[in-house]
Formats: sequence, C-alpha cells, structure tokens
Amino acid sequence: MLFGDRLLREKTGAFRQLATMLAAGMTLAESLSVLYTRVQEPRLRAFFARAAREAGAGRRLSEILAEYPQLFPPLNLAMVEAAEHSGRIEEIFSRLADYHEQEYRVRLMLSRETFYPKVLAAAIFLIPVAGNAIVRWLTEGSGAAIISVLRACALLGLIGGLPALAIYAVYRSLARSEAGRAALDDFKLRVPLIGKVVHRSAMARFSRALATLYRAGVAMDRSLELAGDAAANARFRAIARQAAQQIRRGEGLADALVAAGLADQMVLGMVRTGEQTGNLDETMDHVAAYYEDEAATATRQMAVAIVPVAVIVAAIVVGVMVLRFYTGLYGGLAGE
Repeated sequence: MLFGDRLLREKTGAFRQLATMLAAGMTLAESLSVLYTRVQEPRLRAFFARAAREAGAGRRLSEILAEYPQLFPPLNLAMVEAAEHSGRIEEIFSRLADYHEQEYRVRLMLSRETFYPKVLAAAIFLIPVAGNAIVRWLTEGSGAAIISVLRACALLGLIGGLPALAIYAVYRSLARSEAGRAALDDFKLRVPLIGKVVHRSAMARFSRALATLYRAGVAMDRSLELAGDAAANARFRAIARQAAQQIRRGEGLADALVAAGLADQMVLGMVRTGEQTGNLDETMDHVAAYYEDEAATATRQMAVAIVPVAVIVAAIVVGVMVLRFYTGLYGGLAGE
C-alpha cells in the first residue's frame, strides 16, 4: 500500500475512534493518549503523543494541528476550529472520519480498476527481457543469458528510463509555480479517457468537501476555498476562489458558481434546490455520490479501452520472441 493511502486509512480510523471516545465522556487528552497507543504510522504516533500532552495542559487542538500541515490539511483544521467554537467536537470528528473513509474508498476503487492494465504494461517490458534470456540460455548457455538480461535492462533504461526522468523533471519544474500547476491540471482534463476520470473525481471531491464543511458550520466562503483545494485541480480551485469572492459580495451560492464559470447544469440545479430547501449539505452529498459513480464508470471504460491495446502489443512481443527462438534453434541445427 502506498504511504498516502496508509496515512489516510489510519487518520480515518483515528478520527472515528476519537469521536467515539469523546461521545463516551472521555476527555480530549485521555482520548489522544489512547490513540497514541493504537496508531501505527510513525508521524501520527508522534503527533498524538504531543497532542495528548499539550491538550492536557490546556492548549487548543486546532493550534496543535496547525503545526502539522503535512498530516492535517486546511480542511481538517477548519473543521476542528469550527468544532471548538460550536462545542460539537465529537460530531465533527465523526464527519471527518466519514469524509476520509469515502476518499479512501475512491482511491481503492481507482487502484483496483487500473490494476490489470498496470500488470499488462509491466509484462510488455518484462516479456522481451525474459524471452530473449531464455533463447540465449537454450542456444548459447547460462552466461550468455545473464549478459542478455543485463544488456536488455540497460537498453530499457535508456529507452524508457531516460525519457521518464526527463518527463518527471519537466513535471516537477512546472509544479513549482501556480501557472505551471494550472497548465498541468488543464492538460490532464484534455487527455482522452484520463480527462473524464480527472474531471469526475475532482467534482466528487469538491462536492463531498463542500458538504462536509458546510455541515460542520464553516462559513460558506471559506468552505468554497477549502473545497476547491480538496478538488486537487487548478480549474476547480480557481472557480471556487472566484465564487468565494462573489459570496462575500452577497451573492447566493448558485449565482456565485455561475459567475465563477461553473457550467455543469446538473450541479447548479442541485445547488439551487439545496439552497431553497435548506438541505445544501445533503444535496452536495448526492452530487458527490453521483460523480463518484461516474468516476468509477469512466475508470472502468479507460481500463477496458487500454486492455485490448496492451494485449495486442504483448502478443506482438511474444510472437517476435517465439519467431526468434525457432529461427535461432533451426539455424543452429542447420549449421550442425
């Protein structure tokens, strides 16, 4: 499991346990001390150890969270601050757990749906190396097979490794600036197949975060800004920030989103309905669920489209290896 997924899973469990212990009447310091003994991720353990000591000394939890931005992004901090002001801290932690649990499920779904294409892609690189080594071992011996593997790995490193490093260097360079990140995010949205997944995933994260923050009592303009950050896409971030400015001028949420450039009529209609009925958080949860399903469908479509191409490429590679094997074998027999 990737580090980010492990951290997210442990945070989800920690928030859930914290909500349960607080609801049962334990103090915040006692609850944090218990969590220190239960979490496994080293940085989370260090945080809970310190948080238990300082909360016991009377320090506010939001102040401690603010010193760990790599563990707790602004969305977490804003919700805890809202909880401290409203006195509903156990309820807010339960909602944070729900939010992170859903995000974890989406990550698992994306990983599961793209697993087979990843295996095929790896096979396309490994088959030539293994096939060529087998041919050399049968025709020239084990020493030639080892040399063949080393040469093939070096060649693959030159052909695939250097371009990959160059692309990564360009990506890192662009990601350092706001304009560069915006260009990268816009490019992701325009890539066939991938763009649909990125768009739907970003809309789902934006809607889920907005619903969670609004339900927690965070001000709408601040909720929009944090939800835009949670979307992890520059286009949605820009729309959210512009809409937040419109909210501060007295506009309603739907009108603010229209003025900011959001063109999704289904979402706008749902937002208007939520504003009229007073159930905006539930409405945005429905929007998030819809786009999570759409993201899953788009991911499956992408995987289905990639698999035949990967299978054809793998078949060609295997065919070439078989042809080389038999050509080499019969050529050796003819020479004898």
